[in-house]
Formats: sequence, C-alpha cells, structure tokens
Amino acid sequence: MRKGIVIDLDGSLIKTNTFQKYIVFVTKKVIRVFRFDIAIALFYWVALRKCRCITHEKMKYHVLRRTLFFMNSSRLEKFVDWLMSDINICVKNVLEVKRAQGYYICLSTAAPESYVRIISDRLGFEGFCASSIPVNRGEVWYENVREMKKNNTLNFLKERDIKMSILITDHYDDLPLLYERKEYNYLVNPSLKTLKSCRAAGIKFELLISK
Repeated sequence: MRKGIVIDLDGSLIKTNTFQKYIVFVTKKVIRVFRFDIAIALFYWVALRKCRCITHEKMKYHVLRRTLFFMNSSRLEKFVDWLMSDINICVKNVLEVKRAQGYYICLSTAAPESYVRIISDRLGFEGFCASSIPVNRGEVWYENVREMKKNNTLNFLKERDIKMSILITDHYDDLPLLYERKEYNYLVNPSLKTLKSCRAAGIKFELLISK
C-alpha cells in the first residue's frame, strides 16, 4: 500500500481563507459587469452570516449556488492565479520532498471543488477531496469539514489503495483526521486553541512555522 500525505488548504497550503477571497473576487467581478443581482445576493447571505443568523455552511451553499454560472472556467483560473501569491512556501517545500520520496499527495479541504480542482492540477497533486458544488436547488449538500472530511478523505484514499501516513493542517476542525494513526501530524502556524485541543487530546505533532 502506497503512503500518502493529506494536506489542508486554508491556513495550511494557502496562507489565507480562500473562500473569503472567493467572495471578494466575485463581488468585484460582478460589479464591473453590472451584475448587481449577484452582488446584492452575496451581500445578503454574507450579512446574515455576520449577524450569526445562519451557519457558515448555509452561507457557503447559497454563495456557491448564486455564483455557479457566473464563475466560468476563465474566471476560476484568474481567481486561482490570485490565490497562488499566498501559497505557503514552507509547506510546499515539504510536499516536494515527500513527492520525491514517492508519497501520494491528496488535497483535502472544505473549499469548493470548482477551484480546488484547479489548484490540485496546477501543483501536480494526485487527488483531492473538497466540498461539492450545489447544482440543484434544495439538494442535500454538506460541507467537507470535520467528521465529513475525515470520512470522505479516508474513503477516497482507501479506494486508491493509499494509506494516510502524514497530515498537514493548521486547524482544530481537523481533529477527527488528527486522531487517526499515522507517521506524522504537522501543524502549520497553529492557533493557541488548536495547540491546546491537540495537546488535550494527546495528539502528537510537529510544528511548521512560516512567516
């Protein structure tokens, strides 16, 4: 069975929150082409989230639904161009070393597959797990996070005869994956809450600190 690395996106491979940047990017684009209907919808759902009237998952669902057709392949490529300036070089270097040693690299994230697929392809990763794009109104949709992320990731790797040997993440949301037995857990610039959560759970880890 081949060894694999699972790498988180936001705060780990990319230094920033990519979905927040996605909202900013789309808002600028729709205003430039006078699609104020989309701009108003984005403001509405983000405002509801800011007021804690809805969950992050519900906001993400509606933002993705509303921007589904506007964000075509060309705009998604330009958005990823913007994200690449925030790549964490420290993490990228670790991945390059492990790739040379034969590890399978899987990007696993709560970000939507529309742009995760492009990031994965550009960086030469062999697989990815991400939140799906809700195409049909009212369809059952779940964000790829916490237990859902763990189950999706492990099933994805199992189908390809890959064993998760290394996890790279920055966030306590990944505690379900951190609990899984493996060679190493790397925490990237973790918050105090993440450090406390991992230590309280008895999870062993190594730190990856970058500027």
